Amino acid sequence: AGIFFWALMTALCGFAGSFGAIAATRMGVGIGEAAASPLSHSVLGDTMDSRKMPLAMGFLHLSQVWGPGLALLLGGYAVTLAEHSATLGLPFSDLASWRQVFLYVAIPGFILAPIILLTVRVPRRNQPTGNTVAQNAARNAAQNAAQTAALKAFWARNKNFIWRYELAVGCFTAGALTLTSWMPTVFVRVFHYHQADAGKSIGAVALIFGTVATIGWGAIASWQMNRGKKLAALDDLIVLGLMEMVLAPIVPMMPNGEWALMALAPCFLVSMGWGSLASSLVQLITPSNLRGRIAALYLAFGSLTGMILSNVGVPMLTDYVFHDPAKANYSVAIAGGLFWGVGALIFASCKRGYAAGLNAHPVPVSPIDNFVAEPMQA
Repeated sequence: AGIFFWALMTALCGFAGSFGAIAATRMGVGIGEAAASPLSHSVLGDTMDSRKMPLAMGFLHLSQVWGPGLALLLGGYAVTLAEHSATLGLPFSDLASWRQVFLYVAIPGFILAPIILLTVRVPRRNQPTGNTVAQNAARNAAQNAAQTAALKAFWARNKNFIWRYELAVGCFTAGALTLTSWMPTVFVRVFHYHQADAGKSIGAVALIFGTVATIGWGAIASWQMNRGKKLAALDDLIVLGLMEMVLAPIVPMMPNGEWALMALAPCFLVSMGWGSLASSLVQLITPSNLRGRIAALYLAFGSLTGMILSNVGVPMLTDYVFHDPAKANYSVAIAGGLFWGVGALIFASCKRGYAAGLNAHPVPVSPIDNFVAEPMQA
């Protein structure tokens, strides 16, 4: 349902005729997208062996690599296709090219939604059967009340960790967005690339090295946890942030686009591994009946904070410090290094709270094969 709604709202963006319409349809896109991550994190948290959690999250977070990577890569082709749609005799060629792009990128959603509905089996906890509608409603109300109380207790017990963790996630999100969102601007303004060529080039590098990073960092953390390092995912996040604090500013300061693309390779090899590690932290300390809610809170706050920091910080530096759009590379270098470095320091301050959370809620080793046999928890 989320995928179908996302695709529908994306397509409607192409027909928006006012600011209010484009704002409403863009909010609809966000609503559709919002279904995916909390539900996916909750299912993985319930079904995976805790020592394999970072690696499992690494596979899930391939979407965070392939999504932006394909957006940059295929987005350039979509722009080119829209510009030549009349010559090719494509439908809606009378619309402006930017409107056509919304229609093109919505097509995969309409294809995927029914395929997933008909083919993907989601493991389910055993549910009581044979109850009346009133009994089911009463049970659901009781479960919701219990979950709300459990959420408050979880927050009270882990608040010193959670608020630091959220801020660190916001900083890392801002650092990642500074690279993926603002580097195309640097390639256009500073290295004089065509917009479509910039997207294709950066997207190709992101796809290749981001894939290795996402799986690699998750595999390293899982290997360390198998060897008894319970705090491995958090320790690796700190190391990753410090490494990226050095690597990220180098890329936009390269003398030309070719050198910048080469510098992006090690940069993405580090930066694109953080999502799987950060997601694992939440699942490893959260009780099973709260995983979806906690994941939703962390994703919402972290994403919002990151987008605000990235989308405000870089333009402010460009406009009010350097006073020159052609010096966006300086802004990206400063902002990127700052976001990653501050995030690493905040993650380092989380260690005591994270260790306490693990001790308070040790995650059992429960392979996916045993998932269906487990009783439903209130």
